[in-house]
Amino acid sequence: MEVKYIQTSLGDICVHIQSGSKMLEPLVFLHGVYFDHRLWKYQMENMDADRTCIAIDMPLHGASTSLRKHDWDLDDCVQMLIDILDDLGIQSAIGTGHSWGSMTLLRAAVRHPGRFSALCLCNMPLEPAGLLQQIRFRAQHMALPWRKFYTAKVASAIFGRDSLKKNPGLVDQLSLSMNRMSNAAIRQTDKAVILRSDDGYAYLNALTVPCILLTGTEDYVPRPAGFHVKLVAGGHVSPFETPEEVLDGINEVMHMRLPSVG
Repeated sequence: MEVKYIQTSLGDICVHIQSGSKMLEPLVFLHGVYFDHRLWKYQMENMDADRTCIAIDMPLHGASTSLRKHDWDLDDCVQMLIDILDDLGIQSAIGTGHSWGSMTLLRAAVRHPGRFSALCLCNMPLEPAGLLQQIRFRAQHMALPWRKFYTAKVASAIFGRDSLKKNPGLVDQLSLSMNRMSNAAIRQTDKAVILRSDDGYAYLNALTVPCILLTGTEDYVPRPAGFHVKLVAGGHVSPFETPEEVLDGINEVMHMRLPSVG
């Protein structure tokens, strides 16, 4: 897999490229808060078509630690994504996102018509944070110096109970990526993605491309009526909890589109 650092309006962003046929529209993968490109390892290795797969380490996650802008928000993430597509010469892609990644893709598809032909949006929050949620996150951040305890609390909140019982290694997967982040990086990410997020319903209602919303049965995100919602077992991290079902959703999205870009 090729690793490339791309200069964007946010800073140098690490992109992982699994090359495939140039005749097939590429897939772009964006992970959620506290994870990195490895969230999509199973799906990228098991695609049912020889498509180029591009997995991005989101700002302050994975190897994307060199940022020029420090008080960034979701709008900056959208521009970052478009900068990456432009640098790679990609005019149109199929987008697959998890949580924060889904929020970014949804906004990018609405604001930049034609850059995405279809979306698979996993575990996507839609509602802006209320006052109680803001207070709760600020209180949680006081526990950041005790990282092992903090990570365990995050794991219990985002993974389904049955998922953790069947696969305790999920906590290790979270720790692997989360331990690379500083406390300041966690605070900034939570502020930009969770505490300052705008209303996602407005973007969802304005979307003009095929879309699947995939969510866990124990997930906290809403299931909006009138959209193609695919339920799978587990909580808020479906790509790890139910990797095969997420792969099925991605393949379903791919088949909504013409297979060739030639």
